[in-house]
Amino acid sequence: MLKVNQKLIVLKVGHNKMTSRGTKTIFEAMKTNKVLKRLSIKECLTSTNISSSIKPMLETNRTLENLNMKKVHICHEEMSNVLIALNTNTILKKLSLCGEDVDDRKVKKIAEALKCNKGLVKLNLSYNGTEKEMEQIAEAFKVNSTLEKLCLIFNKIDQKGAEKLAAALDINNTLKEVYMLYRFPDITLRQKLKRRIYRSVRLIVKDFSDVEY
Repeated sequence: MLKVNQKLIVLKVGHNKMTSRGTKTIFEAMKTNKVLKRLSIKECLTSTNISSSIKPMLETNRTLENLNMKKVHICHEEMSNVLIALNTNTILKKLSLCGEDVDDRKVKKIAEALKCNKGLVKLNLSYNGTEKEMEQIAEAFKVNSTLEKLCLIFNKIDQKGAEKLAAALDINNTLKEVYMLYRFPDITLRQKLKRRIYRSVRLIVKDFSDVEY
């Protein structure tokens, strides 16, 4: 269907149990599809063997602008292949890697992709990360010139990580909004972080620290 489709622009197959064959079929069709702009595969994959089909799709597809891979849980090697494709992809504008078990190795690849990518304007990394990983992401923003929105809700970000992000924004001219949720029991530390980030005048912080959860 996707190979000959001329009307469907949004496809959501999230929350479904899909085999490797099923996901491969979708990605293979997307290589030649010239209409679809939004694809969601969140929380639906039972197999992690997707990089062999999704990487070529990202390298050849010229219409997909929004890809949601929330909680797909692919391994380091497969995420590496996906992120390598982003180095040259200029069509994809929104990418969600929310809840993707991002560790130090994965975040290094994300940072490398952000340094090379010239298309993404919104990246969701919520429910991921450690303090050390935030520092690597912040370094990437010193050279990235396209990303406008970054979502970091429910990530562990300490004072050093927040300061690294703020310092990067003194150089970055495009990042406008960072969505954060501070989870520090120390109110003094939380307020200190807020003041430090606010000094980056080009950053609008959406602070959800008072939300009940």
